[in-house]
Amino acid sequence: MLLFITLIISPTAVLWQPAARFLIWRRETGIWFAILASGHAYAILDRWAQWDMAALFGFQYAEEIGSYILLRPEVGIMNIMGMMAAPMIILLALTSFDKSVQLLGISTWKWLHRALIHVIFYIVMVRGILYLFYFFQVTPPDWSPYPSIWFLYVFLGMGLTDATLKTGHS
Repeated sequence: MLLFITLIISPTAVLWQPAARFLIWRRETGIWFAILASGHAYAILDRWAQWDMAALFGFQYAEEIGSYILLRPEVGIMNIMGMMAAPMIILLALTSFDKSVQLLGISTWKWLHRALIHVIFYIVMVRGILYLFYFFQVTPPDWSPYPSIWFLYVFLGMGLTDATLKTGHS
């Protein structure tokens, strides 16, 4: 949600002048997005994978054969995408201060932020679509379906809104 809010503030302000008063919040929502994304990454590493790199990529040790097997490939795909986005998110957060703008120069700073935020957006969209539409399917051994996820429609709506605003803003 914070990434979505961060992304739509500028184009919304261009299309609807009263929204310009929210421009001052763009940097803060982006920083809070980075903080929550970092917390999410830590929770995955610490609580879910328990710092086991094989588990992080979907492998599980099988005592019967004395080796690792790829049990959850979708987990590996999700975590690889997260690992791709994480350094970009951290870099944007670290350069989201006035001192960074002065050090980098305004044109370099703008290029960096505009380029990386789009890459992050597309990684998040692909990751979300895979997670919500593909990986939440029936799985062995019990073949029980996941409950319906209402947020997938909100997620798609946010992605389409952002893409539409980007198109109208360009």
